Amino acid sequence: MGIRKAIGILVLTVQVVVGADYYMQTRDAGLHWGELSAADYSRIIQHRYAKAQGAPGSLAVSDLADPAQPPIQAAEADLAEEAQICVRRGTAMSCQ
Repeated sequence: MGIRKAIGILVLTVQVVVGADYYMQTRDAGLHWGELSAADYSRIIQHRYAKAQGAPGSLAVSDLADPAQPPIQAAEADLAEEAQICVRRGTAMSCQ
């Protein structure tokens, strides 16, 4: 019985952590809850781990932040251009 409770707590904790991270990534991308697809979210997670390991060409959440462009085109456009520093203030993004 104790193992069953421990596994239940572990599963619930993982669901809460993933849900909170999804919410933060959605908010950082300037989208509303549920607008970030599972494929885009998994791509963000993969790039987060690639960036942590120091892989060249890794992307950040800010690469997906423009809701006017589809995320794949936004990421390719950012890779093609020079590196920019972008600051988000409220709903406006200022890049230099």
